Amino acid sequence: MSALDLQPAWQLPIHWPAQAASDRTARQAAALLKGGLVLAMLAITVFDRFGLRVAADYAIPPGMIALYTLVAILLLTGTGAINVRGALAYLAIACVAGLSFLLNALFAPQAGASLSSYLLVFVLYAPFAVGLHPRAASAELWRWALGLYIAFSVFLAAAGMAQFFAQFFFRPEWLFDYMPLIPEPIRASGSWNTVNWADGWIKSNGFFLREASIFSIAMAFAFICELGMRRRKWVMAMLLAGLVLTYSGSGLLCLAAAMVFPLDRRALPRLIACLAVGCVVYLALGGVLHLDYTLERIDEVSSGRTSAYCRFIYPNLLILNNLDTSSPRAWPGHDAQARQRVR
Repeated sequence: MSALDLQPAWQLPIHWPAQAASDRTARQAAALLKGGLVLAMLAITVFDRFGLRVAADYAIPPGMIALYTLVAILLLTGTGAINVRGALAYLAIACVAGLSFLLNALFAPQAGASLSSYLLVFVLYAPFAVGLHPRAASAELWRWALGLYIAFSVFLAAAGMAQFFAQFFFRPEWLFDYMPLIPEPIRASGSWNTVNWADGWIKSNGFFLREASIFSIAMAFAFICELGMRRRKWVMAMLLAGLVLTYSGSGLLCLAAAMVFPLDRRALPRLIACLAVGCVVYLALGGVLHLDYTLERIDEVSSGRTSAYCRFIYPNLLILNNLDTSSPRAWPGHDAQARQRVR
């Protein structure tokens, strides 16, 4: 007879029913967390053009709804925790935005400091103060999340390729811009360059996404994820095909920057391999797909009033041009409406 046999059942060190309940709770939490991630992927892909209209000129994007849903799942299931770094960064942004708003309201009332823009900063960045608890951030969940993003990106690539080649047989308006078909209360706000012409054809936007450049960046990020995981050739081929049919340099630039890291002895061979693949694609399909159009846009980065210039160069120039050291508003920044006047 052991010492454990002399103890009452409730004093034994192992309680199997409680352990089973704990495992069941963990499985339920993991299922809810994965469901939240699926909702997030749907929000930024299939439902990208949708939104919950709350004002005449603004609709809450589904991505924001999905992000707050994911935070709620983290908190309710106990799989979330306050991210100290994220919370401190959020407080810093909120304080700078608040100081900017006060200075613009006090010293330049004619500028019309935007309270809605200030409050929107709080709403947009608040979820980043919450992250996964270390015990919930498993390698399996990390791999599953990346695989989910890759799967959705492959779906977008297939939709984008079908969209691009379908235009040579029939070209209804909804093929590239179906937003007018979405009811006003659930339609996304803002203006987008959805129908983007490249000579005699229209660039692919993945059908569901609103711009070809957004589609190209999504393809580039998914290719990087697949390259770091399973390296399935058919998946990488589909992602690169989707990237090519966007005729956008945004994704190519992101992909080129990613190939540089990590900075080790394999960085140069990676770049050379990427250039070799690009040359092969250009020589094999350049004439059929008119890839000269993409190459001719390289100089757009240095020329004004182009998407590449506005995306990668202009924001930095805007900061430098508006850094007026004689004004107390220079360091915290101008409000959103003041920036709009500068444009």
